[in-house]
Amino acid sequence: MVYFIAVPEQCLCKILREGYKPQKRSFIPASADQASALRAFKNRYPEEKAACIKLLCLPRDVIAVKDSCGGIRIRSTHVSASLLRLAPSSDVDRAICRLRQAAKTGNEVQLNQACDDAEIAGVAVTEVSSFRRQARTIQTEKQLESAIQQGDADDFQAQSAEAACHKLAKNADFDVQLVLAQQASACCKNAQRVAQRIH
Repeated sequence: MVYFIAVPEQCLCKILREGYKPQKRSFIPASADQASALRAFKNRYPEEKAACIKLLCLPRDVIAVKDSCGGIRIRSTHVSASLLRLAPSSDVDRAICRLRQAAKTGNEVQLNQACDDAEIAGVAVTEVSSFRRQARTIQTEKQLESAIQQGDADDFQAQSAEAACHKLAKNADFDVQLVLAQQASACCKNAQRVAQRIH
C-alpha cells in the first residue's frame, strides 16, 4: 500500500534527500490519498504551503494504524529517503487554474468552490486570498460600470449612481480603493453632468 505524507514545502528537498524524521512525535502522520493528507496539513498549519510525498511501502518491522480522525499513524521515527517519492502536483496546478478562471468571472459561488478545492489541494492561503481580492475587484468594477450606465438614464438614476459609486469605493479592499475611488469620482461627475443636462 502507498501512503501519502504532507510536509512543509520548504522542507521537501531535505526530506527527499535525508528521509522523514518526525520532530515532535513518535509516529509519522499519513493518509491513504493525497487530498486527505493535504487537508489534514492545512487544518493544522493553515498559513504554510504544503507539498506531498509518497511512501512507497512500509519499512521492515514498521506498522501503520488508523487514528480516531481517519488518518494513519506510521509508527516509526525515521523513514529512509529511498522509500519516498514526490507526489504529482497536478492537483495543485488544476486547483490554481480553476481559481484563476473563477476569479476572472467574478462569480462568487464558483469562486468559493474553487477556493475550497484549492485549500484542500494544498494551495497556500495567501495565494487563495489574492484570487479572492482579484474577484472582488472585478465584481466591484462591474457594479461601477452598471452604475455609470444607469446614471446616463435620468436624473433619479444619476443620483443613485453617485451614491452607489461612493459606497462601492468605501467598501473595497484597501489595495484597490484608489483605483475605485478614481472611477467613482468619474462616474459621479458624469452623473452630475447628466442631471444638469436633464434640468
